[in-house]
Amino acid sequence: MRTASLKPWQADALLLALTFIWGATFVLVKAAMATLSPLPFLFARFTLGAAALAPFAWARRGRLGAADVQAGLAAGLLMFAGFALQTWGLVSTTPARAGFLTGLSVILVPVLQAFLGSRPPARIWAGAALATAGLFLLTQPGGGGVRLGDVLVLLCALAFALQILVIDRFARRTDPVLVAFVETAVVAAASGAGSLVDGAAAGRWTPVAWAALVVCGLLATAAGNLLQTVAQRHTTPAHTALIFTCEPVFSLVFAWAFWGEKWTGATLLGGACVLAGMLAGEWPGARQPGASPGRAPAAGAEASAAGAAAATEAGSSYAAPGSEAGS
Repeated sequence: MRTASLKPWQADALLLALTFIWGATFVLVKAAMATLSPLPFLFARFTLGAAALAPFAWARRGRLGAADVQAGLAAGLLMFAGFALQTWGLVSTTPARAGFLTGLSVILVPVLQAFLGSRPPARIWAGAALATAGLFLLTQPGGGGVRLGDVLVLLCALAFALQILVIDRFARRTDPVLVAFVETAVVAAASGAGSLVDGAAAGRWTPVAWAALVVCGLLATAAGNLLQTVAQRHTTPAHTALIFTCEPVFSLVFAWAFWGEKWTGATLLGGACVLAGMLAGEWPGARQPGASPGRAPAAGAEASAAGAAAATEAGSSYAAPGSEAGS
């Protein structure tokens, strides 16, 4: 089975669909967290995701190489770190502040790329700045000074940004199915170990909790990790992070539709800024197909990213503990 060759706009469409799925999980996961503990839920979710990917990974086991294991292990540990730090950070900070700080992964990606020797185009920087401003308006963080939770969530944003770059570094010489399986299995193992160390009871599995597990485990995690890994082979990591800023927009839409959350002028302006940031990244000449951290685009070398995360599920929204980050 060969992975399809995608045009840049098709890769972006896949990443946008993935972001839509992550945003849609907000309502389900928030309801599930009323009766479940975050780490046991993450363990069940990523175990289900790994089980769903296992048959596909087994069929491609002959292609498994050191790079696949290294990419999946590094991305998986970063994805788990992002979710765990966000969850623990939310204990002592507000969801709005956590959402804004997590969203800083958008700007951290090009910053980290610059440290690695890459030169993201100016429009990517402008788009990231617009998207960050949009996230600020969407979540409207209040005052109150710096809290321990703020620091933990900021480290969460760093973990998600690094996850994008890890998959970008390995994507061209790895199998996306194998990387997605290893990554998902690593998060499951880390969540299970964290649950044992934490010692918290799993909680009560209600019908809503089971629905959240199925949607998050199969769509947001299994399909999500695979889609991100495949799509990021055909776009840039900075552009991926930019697209992921749409997650809080989708989260707000679902929260409004199913929870009756009110839209304010700041909310609408924030959503407009996020979309403007995406358009800035899409503008002709904004992307650098063929560019990768530490390599000049003129050399013709291409890379991609993860997801999480995958994000990687990478960029996570302002949801409650255990909800999509992005995951």
